[in-house]
Amino acid sequence: MPAQPKLPPETPVALRPGLAFGTWAATAAACAAAAFACGPLGLVKPEVSFSAVLGSLLASAVVLVGLLAMAPWASRTPSEWSTRWLAATVIRFICTPFLALLLYSRPPSAEGFLLAVAGTYLVSLDRKSTRL
Repeated sequence: MPAQPKLPPETPVALRPGLAFGTWAATAAACAAAAFACGPLGLVKPEVSFSAVLGSLLASAVVLVGLLAMAPWASRTPSEWSTRWLAATVIRFICTPFLALLLYSRPPSAEGFLLAVAGTYLVSLDRKSTRL
């Protein structure tokens, strides 16, 4: 069996945490503002709007926990970054519906709450901060 060629070591890469946290903050603020604006515009009842804001904040908090789990301020190799990105995605994927269902019976309007949780979660998946 021929000898395996040695691969060069991976070069550590530093991400831009300011971009990641800035994008998270902008996404969270936009989703919460959209949920809040539905009430005064007369699109939904005020209690539905309030419930939607709570759902949006819940999903944003879970996304933040996933982002913190990645620890984007440290320098790591690309293979480590892919593992951390997968771990953050799993945290978001499991914790968001679990916490939403845990709080499902408490909000004044469950429909607005669940729609805001799902909407904020989907918007946060489309963020460009994962491509730092």
